Amino acid sequence: MMALPKTLLLCAIAFMLVGVGCPASAHDRHALNAFMADRYGEWNPAEKYWERGAKEPRYAVCAAKDIEVDGEPRQMLAICGELPDARKSHAASGYVDLYVMKRTDTGLAPVAELTGIESGSFGAPGSVTVIRLGKDFYGFEEKSGWSGQGYTNGFTSIYVPFGDTFHLALRFSSAAEDSRETCIERSIEFIPSPNSPTYVARITSSGRDQGKPVSRVYTLHYNPKKHEYIMPKDFKADIGY
Repeated sequence: MMALPKTLLLCAIAFMLVGVGCPASAHDRHALNAFMADRYGEWNPAEKYWERGAKEPRYAVCAAKDIEVDGEPRQMLAICGELPDARKSHAASGYVDLYVMKRTDTGLAPVAELTGIESGSFGAPGSVTVIRLGKDFYGFEEKSGWSGQGYTNGFTSIYVPFGDTFHLALRFSSAAEDSRETCIERSIEFIPSPNSPTYVARITSSGRDQGKPVSRVYTLHYNPKKHEYIMPKDFKADIGY
C-alpha cells in the first residue's frame, strides 16, 4: 500500500518544487548539506538521496518548516529513509528521523531529535508533515500503513517536541478495511481554541465497522503535563488487524 521504489525520489522532487523548508539562503543550504553529510553520508546527485553505503538506507528531507518558538528562530526537519531494493520485503519498514534545529555560528544543530522511527512498509517510509498545534507549538504528523491477506490498515501518529527529544502525543488507526464488513476512514484536523494556547484535535470517522454504519466526530484536548492528547472514553484508537 505504501511502498513505491521511487518514493524518496518523488519526495525529493516535490521538496524542490514546492519549497517545503527550502533554505532561504546559500548559507542555509550549505549548513543543511553539512548536517546531512555528517549524519547520513554522501549525496547521490543522480538519485537525489544521501547514503552511507549500497546496503544502507537512503535518506532525503521529507518535511521542513522555519518556525519561531518564544521569539527564537527554529527549523522543524524530518528525514525519511528507504531501504535499498535488495533489502525490501513485505515486513520491512522504512525510517523517519525528526529534528528541531537551531542555527549556530558554525551551521545547524539539533535541539531536539528522535531518530529511527519505523514507518511504512515494503522498505519505504510513510509520509511526514509539519503541523501547527498552537500559537508557538509545532509537531509532526506521520502517516503509514500496510496491506496484506485481504486487510488494509492505515495509522496516524502525532509527535511533539519534549525537552531534547520528541513524545508520541497521539496514535490512532486512520483506515481499516477487510474487504467484507469493515471499511473505516478517519481524518484529523487541528483547530484553535479560545481557551487554550494549544489547538484541539478533531477526528472524523466514517464508513462501517463490523457491518454497522459509522459517522462520528471526536474532539481531543491536549494535556501539556503528559505531552499528549486525551482520548475520549468511547474513542477506539486501534481498529486495525
